Amino acid sequence: LQKLRNLLYFSIQLNNIGSGKDGDLSFLSDLTNATQLQWLIIDDNNFGGTLPMSISNLSTKLEMFWVGSNQIYGSIPSGIGNLVSLKTLYLENNSFTGNIPSDMGKLSNLGALEIFMNKLSGNIPSSLRNLTKLFHLGLDINHLEGSIPSSLGECHGLQSLYLSYNLLNGTIPKQVFRVSSLSSSLALSHNLFTGSLP
Repeated sequence: LQKLRNLLYFSIQLNNIGSGKDGDLSFLSDLTNATQLQWLIIDDNNFGGTLPMSISNLSTKLEMFWVGSNQIYGSIPSGIGNLVSLKTLYLENNSFTGNIPSDMGKLSNLGALEIFMNKLSGNIPSSLRNLTKLFHLGLDINHLEGSIPSSLGECHGLQSLYLSYNLLNGTIPKQVFRVSSLSSSLALSHNLFTGSLP
């Protein structure tokens, strides 16, 4: 893989590749030589271990990074914010722990972010306000806590927002209901919200 310097698209999704153990994703470090890479799609396999920090050195032209439905654990590397051309980032249905890195706020071209069905904790970072092109945000089925940041109201293109099955609390900020583009889904069930609907 180190020799594929001119590679544009790499997709091995929907196979049974990987042992489900540490080291499965070490090959991602080899792809850092592919400086033109635009698609990196390895979802729906049997990859285990952690996402290597080297993903922060992947091509800055990368638009699609899909690693969902594997057995990946550990934290999401903060250097993921270096992948500034990302349009879709799918990390769903794994066992990620720790916080959502505030670095994700640097992904200003992101349209869809899926991190549902993991074990993430901590607050939803207010830096997501910078994702002005975001139309889909899926953070449901985690252990996220704290209140919904009112800054999410600055994601003016948001069409669907999934926050169900977390430990979110406080009142639902009125700014969320002012996102006029919300036209598909607003899922807030199974949390600890209080107060009244604005």
